[in-house]
Amino acid sequence: MDALRDNADVVVIGGGPTGSTAANILSKAGWRVLLIEKERFPRHHVGESLLPALDRLYGRLGVREALRRERFFLKRGGAFLWGRSRRLWSIDVTKAVPLVEKGGRFAYHVQRDRFDELLLQACRRRGARVVEGAAVVGLDVQAGELRSVLYRRGGVVRRARAKYYIDASGQAAVLARQFGWRRFDPNLRNMALYSYFQGGRLPAGASDRTFVASFDSGWTWYIPLSGDRVSVGVVVSVDRAGEAGRLGLEEFYARQLRRVPAVSRLLSAARRLEPVRLSRDWSYRSASLRGRNFLLAGDAAAFIDPLLSYGVTLGMHSGELAADCVDIALRRPREAERALGHYESVHGERFDELLDFTKYFYDANRDRKDYFWKARSIADHEKNSYSKAAFTYVASGHGLWDKIGADARWYFGMIFAGLGAPRDVKDRRRFKAAARAFDPARLTTIDDRLVSLPPR
Repeated sequence: MDALRDNADVVVIGGGPTGSTAANILSKAGWRVLLIEKERFPRHHVGESLLPALDRLYGRLGVREALRRERFFLKRGGAFLWGRSRRLWSIDVTKAVPLVEKGGRFAYHVQRDRFDELLLQACRRRGARVVEGAAVVGLDVQAGELRSVLYRRGGVVRRARAKYYIDASGQAAVLARQFGWRRFDPNLRNMALYSYFQGGRLPAGASDRTFVASFDSGWTWYIPLSGDRVSVGVVVSVDRAGEAGRLGLEEFYARQLRRVPAVSRLLSAARRLEPVRLSRDWSYRSASLRGRNFLLAGDAAAFIDPLLSYGVTLGMHSGELAADCVDIALRRPREAERALGHYESVHGERFDELLDFTKYFYDANRDRKDYFWKARSIADHEKNSYSKAAFTYVASGHGLWDKIGADARWYFGMIFAGLGAPRDVKDRRRFKAAARAFDPARLTTIDDRLVSLPPR
C-alpha cells in the first residue's frame, strides 16, 4: 500500500457490528471507505443475544438471507426469575409488541464470531476496503480536528487520511481515551464471568427465550445457541474481584452458579466446553460523541450494562445513524455541523434512555423497594399486561428513536414518564407519591389498538 491508497472519504476504526454497519452503508452510498480492524476475523466475542429491533437493519445491510441460512437460534422473548416474587415470568415479543411496523417479531441468538464475520463480509461486498490485523498506533489531531490515523500492520506503519472518521473501536475507545472523555457510571461497576456448555436443558415453557435470573448479589444469563450449546454468564459487582482472584475464576464462577438453583438444574447434565472468561462490564459514556470531523459510535461512545442485551442493537443503530449523518456531511458540506450535531443529540438520547431503563431493572435485582417493580405492580401484571407490554416493547430494543411515529412515543411515555426514574433511594418517597397519583383509568386504554388512542 502506498500513501495514495490510504486516502479515503471516510475511515472507520473497528470492524465489529458497529463499524461494519457504518462502512456498509457509506460504501453503498458511493463513498470510498477504509475500515481498520485490529483483529483477524473470525474472532471470539461475547454478546450472543440480539434484539428484534435489528430486523429492519439486516435488510438494509443485505445480510437477512445470509443470517437465515446460518440457522441461528430464534429467540421470541425472554424469561425472568427476577424481583421479590420467585415465580418465573416471561415476555413474548411476537404477541406483545403491537407498535412495530413490519418485522421485528423475533431475534437471533448468534455465535458472535460467525455473526460478526458475516457483517464484515457484507461490508466488503458493498465496496469497503477492509484491513484486518491493523492496530491504530497514533492520531494526528489539530484544533479538535482529526487529520489522520496511523496504524501498524505486519510491522509496517501506514497513515490513513479522510474527510471524516467514525470511531467504532469498541471498549478500546480510541478517540474517547485520546481526549479524556470517558465517564464511568459509579452505580454500574460490574464484572461478568462466562463460559459455554453443551447439553444444557432449556427452562420449561421458555425454550425459545433468553433466561435471566437474579440472586442476592448478582444475576445470571442463560442463552441457548444453535448446536445444543448455551452461553452462561454470572454478573456481580467488581468489588468482588479480589475474591475471584483468591479463589480463581473457575471456582468463583462455579460457586456463583450454585447460588442459582434454577440454572444449576438446567446445567446438571451439561458439559462445559471452554475455560471461564472474565469481562469487566463497567458502564460508561463519553462526555462528547463527536468532534469537528469525527463521530464516536457503539461501545467507543458509550457502554451499557449487558443486563437487557442492548449492546449489539445499540451499536448497530449508532453505526447506521453515524453513516447517515456523515453521508449528509459529505454531500452537503454546509450542513455538516448540523448533521454531526444531530448524531450526538439522537444517539446520546438513545443511550441515556436505555441506561435509565436498565437502572430501573437493576433496582429490582438489588431487592430494594424497587422502582421498576412498583411501576409494574400498579397495573397488577398477574392479571393485566399493561406495564408488561411497555416493558416488552422497550426490552425488544424498540426505543423512542425508531421510525414508528408519535403514537408509539406517547404509548411508552404514558407508562413510564409519569413515574419518573429516581436516581437513588432518597427519591423513593417522591416516586411513591407519583405512583399513587397515577391515574388507573388511563391504564385501561393502553391495550387498545393504536388507531383509537385517547387525546394526548
